[in-house]
Amino acid sequence: MRTTAALIAIALCSLTACATQAEAPSDVPDAVQNEVSPPAPDEKIAAAPSDSPVIIGALPPDFPKDVFPLTPTDEVLLSALTPAGPNQQTLSLNVRTTAQVDEILATYQESLTAAGFQAADPTEVEGLAVQQDFEKDDEKLTLGILDEKTSRIISIGGTIARE
Repeated sequence: MRTTAALIAIALCSLTACATQAEAPSDVPDAVQNEVSPPAPDEKIAAAPSDSPVIIGALPPDFPKDVFPLTPTDEVLLSALTPAGPNQQTLSLNVRTTAQVDEILATYQESLTAAGFQAADPTEVEGLAVQQDFEKDDEKLTLGILDEKTSRIISIGGTIARE
């Protein structure tokens, strides 16, 4: 649960002004060196601000569901689809599932390659079971799978073409 909260916090931060704040130089050192303190197991996660493009627990109406396969037992934790230029949009999706890592990876590889994406080799990243990048022209997606023993968290994000 703590890891889930941290993933949600990171996704929310990446879709808001946090990215630009991190790039600003500062002469003041961090009081805590970039540590994320996840909420306690019984602590509730705050809802996204009303002006945030993040939707908690559901998909945006125009989300490309045909490219990002979900099963009826998958739980959408958060999603977002925001404009990123005249012909692109930024996508973020976090889902909890009971499917196994190999099954998730195979499903997304099949779906994304069928949509024209080229898959890079899966890589090992500290804290994740697996990570894999996909590209098609100017579209770039990263799939990460976190194994929490009894469930897995699928995190996929990047830039896709506008429909």
